[in-house]
Amino acid sequence: MTAFRVPGRGRVLHNRPVSFTFDGDTYQGLEGDTVASALIANGVHLMGRSFKYHRPRGPIAAGSEEPNALIGTRRGKGQFEPNTRATVQEIWNGLETSSQNKYPSLKFDIGAINDRLYMLFSAGFYYKTFMWPRSFWDKVYEPFIRAAAGLGVSPTEPDPDNYASRYLHTDILVVGAGPAGLAAARAAAESGLRVTLVDENAEPGGTILSEPQAKIDGKPAWDWLETELDTLTDLGVRIMTRTTAIGYYHQNMIGLCQKLTDHLEKPAASTPRERMWRVRAKQVILAQGALEKPLVFDGNDRPGVMLAGSAQTYLNRYGVRVGNNVVVVTSHDSAWYAAFDLASAGTKIEAIVDTRPTPNADLVKEAAARGITVFAGYTATGTSGRLRIKSVRINKVENGTVMAAQTLACDSLLVCGG
Repeated sequence: MTAFRVPGRGRVLHNRPVSFTFDGDTYQGLEGDTVASALIANGVHLMGRSFKYHRPRGPIAAGSEEPNALIGTRRGKGQFEPNTRATVQEIWNGLETSSQNKYPSLKFDIGAINDRLYMLFSAGFYYKTFMWPRSFWDKVYEPFIRAAAGLGVSPTEPDPDNYASRYLHTDILVVGAGPAGLAAARAAAESGLRVTLVDENAEPGGTILSEPQAKIDGKPAWDWLETELDTLTDLGVRIMTRTTAIGYYHQNMIGLCQKLTDHLEKPAASTPRERMWRVRAKQVILAQGALEKPLVFDGNDRPGVMLAGSAQTYLNRYGVRVGNNVVVVTSHDSAWYAAFDLASAGTKIEAIVDTRPTPNADLVKEAAARGITVFAGYTATGTSGRLRIKSVRINKVENGTVMAAQTLACDSLLVCGG
């Protein structure tokens, strides 16, 4: 059992271990894990380097909105793909993954010298620096800039995979299978309409998958979800998972991209890797949900800094704690519940820092009962740590005035801006 895995927690299959590689090292996860959740379970938060300054990067999110944890994946000869989000790539035995934009290694990257010399590489510096001598542009400057540009390495081998496309006509297309999308699909199906429900994740449920403690119609969220999916199946609703709506065109034509084999160890040779759907719907219901906003402060992009809701997803959906000593900085009630979930799973919550001077009294009371220190009216102003966060600096703000700073040690910092 890996150090940050919570036995019996989440929707992963704890009796089905999966081995995969990252930068040549073998790691073990569980069936249902993504690359990100499996690496975090092994205590790995460093998964990449930033483009320009080669700063260390780790996942900040847990889904398709992830901007940092971009990796290369290899599934066989010629089956290499750069810039895959580690937060959405499901693992299977033998999957090969690699970090990007580093040399010679992820932990020791020569390109990080750019970070030390950042004053010389301000935005647009090359338009002035590389204008003289003019004859150097074509043969010296431009080839060098092009070689340094980009994150991943383009594939050089022919793609051996097959791809397919189909047309689909439906009365109602619901995009997003969270609680709102499920309810909309059921209402439409019960009125006798043909309904298609699509979701980009491996299973329907949306936020329900991350909040099992919630209740809907008096039932625990996961019990309600199971019942609802059975009902939709009985009503004839077409449910398509691992399917992303990629374009909304005229006359309710929706483009869908359905991944068919990226999560399989040995897919059938005749199965296409992806299928493009051209869906013509009489009505389209968009129920994609909302994204949590981060907070802005110096050093808010270090490995170990992530959205509070994402930490809750890693815990409740994948059974993984994101750290041992966590600080939460928030301006919204939802992060408090993430902190309480982590505390119940054995993570020490060093403090909850709320930018609001008077947070919800019930939440403050619950934090006190758990022995969690609360800083109300404070905000984060900086972090320390190189390959992973080591501490966060917080300051009290009174009437627009920033007061003296305090430093809190942590190995993970969870942020939430609503």
